[in-house]
Amino acid sequence: MVTIDDKKVQARIHGTFRLQYLKDVVLARILDDPTFSVLNSLIYFYQMDILSHIASNPSIVKELFAVVLEPAEGQPPEKMNEAVFFIQQCTSIAKGANATARGGLYTNLVQSGLFAIITFALRNADAAVRVAGVEIFLTIIDHDAITMRNLIFKATTDKTKTMTETLVDLLLSEPDLGVKAQVADAIRILLEPNNSQGAMERAGNAGDVNAVAKFKSSSQQNDQYLAAFFEGSAAKKLFLPLLELETRENCKWMCWFGRYKIY
Repeated sequence: MVTIDDKKVQARIHGTFRLQYLKDVVLARILDDPTFSVLNSLIYFYQMDILSHIASNPSIVKELFAVVLEPAEGQPPEKMNEAVFFIQQCTSIAKGANATARGGLYTNLVQSGLFAIITFALRNADAAVRVAGVEIFLTIIDHDAITMRNLIFKATTDKTKTMTETLVDLLLSEPDLGVKAQVADAIRILLEPNNSQGAMERAGNAGDVNAVAKFKSSSQQNDQYLAAFFEGSAAKKLFLPLLELETRENCKWMCWFGRYKIY
């Protein structure tokens, strides 16, 4: 899928698969706690080396994203799905990395066009790919919901389709209840104002002046972001079935009773 020429990183990839097979299959029944801890530590450090190499080499990310965004002629469709699963695995593993390494990888992915990859995944016919797309997005917004809101707000001001609109479309059309729950969770996190407040308080306690300034600046856009969501995606799509109830003949009596409190 992508070319990794570094022999050390290749050895780390092979070693990670071997250690995982050893832990999960070969020694699964007889593994004691100290050995289990050693194997987990080795796997963790190998994975961090692999992620560090990917984050520090934009060419790898560019080649990976090109599989989905600029597919070669005759490329099998399955290869695009495999690229999404690879990105999902990278972002999932990065949860265990320190904040600097995790932030570097996520920033690299977003700047390289991660939103386009997620959009492709959310519109995919394969439910497993849609699940992977939602999980990637949840991982990113769990790490930095404020930046994601700012990017979505920028798309709103640029009059382009936002990720929130894509999520609402998927929520309304998705037949899989598991995917629906994940999409609803992603929308909830994006609309949760306490995320910004809590992050600003943590940054203030840590003495991070730049981070506090960033949170204050982004909080000024928060009201505009929420207004754009509720006046746009929410009113026109998400809540439209509720707004249309009053026009339905079989629901008029419910709407009429709803205007009055009956004691």
